[in-house]
Amino acid sequence: MWRQLHYEPHPGQVKFHHMIQTHRRLYCAAARRWGKSSAIAVEIWCEWMRMKWTLPDESDVHQWPRKILLVAPQEDQLDIIFDKVASYADEFGIPLTVDRRSGSKQLMTKWGSVFRGMTGGNPRAGRGYAWQYVFADEAPQVEQPRKLFHEVLFPTLADSRGKFVAIGTPDAVGTMAHSWKMLGENPDNDEWGFMTGPSVENWHMPWLVDEIEAMRKAGVPEDIIQREWFAKFVPRTGVVYPTAHQCILIEKDWSRLEDSLKRNGKWCRFIDFGFTNPFACIVACVMGETLYLWDEYYRTNRVLDEHAVVLHQMDKKYQFDVNIADQAEPGSIRTLAAWRSSNGNRLSGSWVLSMDKPPIIDSIDLVRERMGMGLVKIHPRCQHLIKEYGAERYPEAREMMNFAEKPIDANNHGTSGVRYGAWFFFKNSRMSDPDKQQAAAYGESDANAALEGYVV
Repeated sequence: MWRQLHYEPHPGQVKFHHMIQTHRRLYCAAARRWGKSSAIAVEIWCEWMRMKWTLPDESDVHQWPRKILLVAPQEDQLDIIFDKVASYADEFGIPLTVDRRSGSKQLMTKWGSVFRGMTGGNPRAGRGYAWQYVFADEAPQVEQPRKLFHEVLFPTLADSRGKFVAIGTPDAVGTMAHSWKMLGENPDNDEWGFMTGPSVENWHMPWLVDEIEAMRKAGVPEDIIQREWFAKFVPRTGVVYPTAHQCILIEKDWSRLEDSLKRNGKWCRFIDFGFTNPFACIVACVMGETLYLWDEYYRTNRVLDEHAVVLHQMDKKYQFDVNIADQAEPGSIRTLAAWRSSNGNRLSGSWVLSMDKPPIIDSIDLVRERMGMGLVKIHPRCQHLIKEYGAERYPEAREMMNFAEKPIDANNHGTSGVRYGAWFFFKNSRMSDPDKQQAAAYGESDANAALEGYVV
């Protein structure tokens, strides 16, 4: 079957397929470029078609036709596997009924086998069937995984004694995925299995070893490398942004840069709302792949109209292209977008309303990676921001009551604004060259190609 699908698994993928057959529930902590999507697509296809090609006897007739569910955090991740399975059916000449509705896609054979794909934000799409298999791609990235898997999806496997397979790059100690790892490593638990898939197992990409070493030399933090390329659950400790102080510009750099930025850069405001806590606005400029944090405005105990007056004064110095603020407060964004000065002028720049709020850990890692690679520059006038970068930290072990190992919720107002902006502009820039080729093949757009949102 693998040969017919033009699938040549590396040793880690072979182990993955074997463990699926020997465990009812499995979590594979697989690193980037390991081949997660290919392995999941092939496994889904083989299981989905298996009962069509073998006449069921009386002992397993209740498991036919097959009903398989795929869960992914985002629509684009779902599309990659869904389209691969559909292409296999086309290659084998199997007629399908296809439903490509957003958030809940479905393929159905004429003999009644169902393959449904749903995003983590649409849990209702998983109800209504006694699934034989539930596959979760990039499971650690799914929002509210305990609610989705334990409260919604695991009960649907009860009638058929169905299987659950999760795969994805590890996030942090104490998360849902980490608890699956602990279950799989427990020798007394025969139901669960666990395996690790580092990137270097993928013999189809022998250059990854050199790429990883180049990242180390470029300053990418070691805990990020261990999680994303070696699939290890590495605890987070200490200061959140340990290389931020290396990003501060000296005078001879910033004095000559400003004219160039005003001519060639894309000026932005990154905003984190607050009243008792600071309202923080970071003036930033994107030029090429570099993010320049150029100015700041922090104030407490002021309403939005008062802040808008100050933001309007900024328009005299900077011509802003886009304003990116905390998406958890759409009402505040709309208030600023609709604000007018006494002369009837609005604040300059588009206001982004359609961006998903970035995952905290992922957006922190994105900023840290770019800092380590010298792609974040901080003007010394951003004194509050620099202070936050030196103070924001993870809990100590004795304080660890936070399952997601998120930083302590303090000293993070301007830094949160920077996370929102960096995620908007650079979330796709984390991809290596093979990643970019794969994204292009599936029509994924570049984050820098256009500004989404509401143009004022």
